Amino acid sequence: MNNRIVIIAYLASFAVAFILYKIFIPVLKKVKLGQKILEIGPNWHKAKEGTPLMGGLFFITSTLLIVIVLYFSGAYNGTNIFFPINLCFIILNAAIGFIDDYVKLFKKRNKGLKARQKLFLQFIVTGAYLASLRWFNCIDTKLSIPFIGQNIDLGIFYYIIISLIIVYIIN
Repeated sequence: MNNRIVIIAYLASFAVAFILYKIFIPVLKKVKLGQKILEIGPNWHKAKEGTPLMGGLFFITSTLLIVIVLYFSGAYNGTNIFFPINLCFIILNAAIGFIDDYVKLFKKRNKGLKARQKLFLQFIVTGAYLASLRWFNCIDTKLSIPFIGQNIDLGIFYYIIISLIIVYIIN
């Protein structure tokens, strides 16, 4: 898949997410699928009350829609294993976000999943993602040093560093 198609896919996904957001945020507010704020919190937190949950659904739906369009249009030929591995990673992280929002809404726990539960799940998914990429030789453990042209093999530390970076970015 060339870079032009990737850029168009990103822009299309963003546009679809924006349209879904504009359509469904008022609906989510109307049915009161918003965050509850505890009385004991700071006053400035009250402004967040009613902020709709499940917002990640817009991004996941738009991404999956664009992926399906790319697949059936022939832009993706199915020979690159990187594509389905990334798609699984996105879906599994979306599931974690869904569980977190579900706990907030239906279990009436304002913070959703406990931080250690969420981090545990994110590290498991990230570890499986990196292991899959390594298994199919999509990545190695070498770090390229810019401007010098040298590679440093970090070994197992590569996975630790990349896992920390990915989970940090996700949060």
